[in-house]
Amino acid sequence: MTVDSARPNRRTSYNKTYRRVLARCRINDIPTLSADRSQLQALLERTHDEVRDCNAPNNPQLTKLTACLQSLLFSPIRTLPLEILSEIFLFVADEPIHMGNRRIYTNTTNPVLKLTWVCSWWRTLALALPTLWSAMRLTFANFADNCTMPRARDFEKECILRSGTHVPLYLFIDIIYVPNRPFLHRADLDVLDVIIYQARRWKRLELELFLDRDQDVDQFRDRLWRTWHQDTRSSEFPLLEELHLQLRHSLDLPTQSPFSQIFLVCPRLHTLRISHLSTGDAIDLSHLVVLVVDHLRINGSISTLLEKSPHLQRLELHEYYEDGGLPSTSYKTSFYHTQLLTLSVPISGRDFPDGMWNNVFLPSLKHMKIRLSWRARNRLPGEARSSTVALKGMLLRSDCVLETVSVQGLWSSHSTVVSFLDGLPVTSETESRFVNGNPYRKYGNLSSLSS
Repeated sequence: MTVDSARPNRRTSYNKTYRRVLARCRINDIPTLSADRSQLQALLERTHDEVRDCNAPNNPQLTKLTACLQSLLFSPIRTLPLEILSEIFLFVADEPIHMGNRRIYTNTTNPVLKLTWVCSWWRTLALALPTLWSAMRLTFANFADNCTMPRARDFEKECILRSGTHVPLYLFIDIIYVPNRPFLHRADLDVLDVIIYQARRWKRLELELFLDRDQDVDQFRDRLWRTWHQDTRSSEFPLLEELHLQLRHSLDLPTQSPFSQIFLVCPRLHTLRISHLSTGDAIDLSHLVVLVVDHLRINGSISTLLEKSPHLQRLELHEYYEDGGLPSTSYKTSFYHTQLLTLSVPISGRDFPDGMWNNVFLPSLKHMKIRLSWRARNRLPGEARSSTVALKGMLLRSDCVLETVSVQGLWSSHSTVVSFLDGLPVTSETESRFVNGNPYRKYGNLSSLSS
């Protein structure tokens, strides 16, 4: 729309007010104060005048357009039952609500908000559907401008409250901290408290912490613990099915997961992806089907972890560390885990902890993957072989038949790879063994074996 070009200052002021009001309308922030409503009414009247003046030559076309829009009142979608229209809304709005770090953008493309822009009927229906507001992506950072943050955080709290009290929640949270600044703004902490208060409704939680100091980890963990227990007086997460906990830490690795005393009772938790886990942590693993660990601290046998996860079908380890501070565990008798189907482990810059695979039997194992991590590239061939020997001994002892066995990484020794793969029981000698994604060829140099 065009404003009188002879008055640029007035035009600039008008456009600025227009954008601000439009931003509020797009998040359904309807003014309630009489002064705000009067300003909005004046803006609407001026807009109508501008539209009338600009479109006077186009009245015939506008008449046809109006008739077309009126005919839409009788379109088939308006005859749909509310139950079906609600399902269509849920199908279309398949992305978490995400308003950015600090600002409410006028050009947001979130499907949930777009549904509220179409007409008052759709807005009323969308606002009344708790499931539409049950998935959110939140970013908390202590380095951004705080001017627009309180309003953005108020909107996020409103979204959480619109999800009702019983609908399961799907939350994706990033917390970013930079040194020499306050930990988080008050508005951030208020939103976190609202989220934590709804913890019994969490169904999927992805939490990624970019923190710089141990004190920051402790502060966040203590707030989570304190708010959760003060508000619920319980340690149970009854709906939680999928949990991702990632700690991006710039200093030494913590000796214990910062969440080891939080998720104590999770009767439905089937998938856990965690950056730091110790075999001594108290996290409830009893119903897990999938476990992915970036950094595992262990002292002794892996059976300690497997015993806590009797239903586990997939275990993926990226790094492991022997921790003498943990209670030493070793099975003198045989330990059988009959549910594990897929195992992925690294050959790292250190040997497996003493006794890690001793007396462990995995008779149902179908898929085996080992990776030579970057930490192990400078190890001597004999050192890498000692790790593969321990792992291969467990596989042979388990009497499992592998459908796929994969070796990945830049190995410095052809014989180490050959000695591991040869003799393993597989379903197909030609189609079950792979090196860096290619079928295994026993004879030839290392480059042909891995190429």
